[in-house]
Amino acid sequence: PASPAVAGKRRWEDLKTWFVNTGEIYRILVGRQCAGLLWTEQQGHRLYLHDLVLFPDFRSRGIARRVVRDLEDNYADASDEIEIGVQVKGKLRGSIKMPPDAGQEEALKIALSFDSIKKYTGEGPFRKVIYVKGRILNIIT
Repeated sequence: PASPAVAGKRRWEDLKTWFVNTGEIYRILVGRQCAGLLWTEQQGHRLYLHDLVLFPDFRSRGIARRVVRDLEDNYADASDEIEIGVQVKGKLRGSIKMPPDAGQEEALKIALSFDSIKKYTGEGPFRKVIYVKGRILNIIT
């Protein structure tokens, strides 16, 4: 019979081959020690987190939470556009894609470039425009 170390190595090699073919696997380092593994896959503009495994000695330290938070922050910065809803008179009339750091004026300009939204706003001045960055644009006529 094979020793446990060899059998374990063989199983890891099988898994490693499968991970490499379907996504990317990263080691989670704490200092110079490997604390666990992170398996992600990127498809277009979306990043999928398939698995995050911490070794027993590193569990219950908040490491997983920090890894996921850092991953979200880094991926959000790399995103080139977001989609937000546009409301006119309190009803959702469509959605627009825009840069994540765009301000109210730019969001309004993009929204009014669509005929499907412009037909509800008319040509006159707006009573109020409410923009929640990265969430929604509300136009009150």
